[in-house]
Amino acid sequence: MVGERIYELRKRKGLSQEDLASELGVSRQTISNWESGQTAPDLKQATKLAEVFDVSLDELSGKEKTISVKVETKKPIMPFWKGVGIVVVGLFGFFLILTLLAALSAPNRGDAWVDDFTVEEYEEMIDEGAVAEYLVCEINGIDAMFTLVDDGSYSHEWRTDLPDEVHDIIDLAQRDENGLINVEETLDKVKEALKKNGIDCESFDE
Repeated sequence: MVGERIYELRKRKGLSQEDLASELGVSRQTISNWESGQTAPDLKQATKLAEVFDVSLDELSGKEKTISVKVETKKPIMPFWKGVGIVVVGLFGFFLILTLLAALSAPNRGDAWVDDFTVEEYEEMIDEGAVAEYLVCEINGIDAMFTLVDDGSYSHEWRTDLPDEVHDIIDLAQRDENGLINVEETLDKVKEALKKNGIDCESFDE
């Protein structure tokens, strides 16, 4: 899967999602959506990714072998530029199909990746039947909330950026057939990641 390959190559390069987004001139959320398989890079973005990771497009897509053209020795050799054109068209078709498959498989819940939302929006989601839980975290001696909703959206009340591991945990969380994550299980992993980064949190029971 291209999303998993992007995640592996990014980690190998030691880049955060923000670092890679800056290199490509896109948002961190775009990188997150690629890695979670919700969307896929177009041909231009894929070419730039391959340059950043110093790999070929085939390696980026996870294919072990490059495209080759079999030519019989008794037949005239195909002109060089015609062969190049076939390879380019083949790669374009591959990424087009990949993009369509990603779009069809993405949960039909609108843009669920929201970094922040108001109390009113949170209450509206709960009224609509969404499952949400949250942590109470101590930041510089002050209690702050981290809220996670089953569609994968989340919010936190402190000004510093979340550790990159937290984004990874939520972005790569297993989803059911409705595109929803297991909030309790994911929140436990978030709690551990925050603790490793010096932020102590406790689950909050209403």
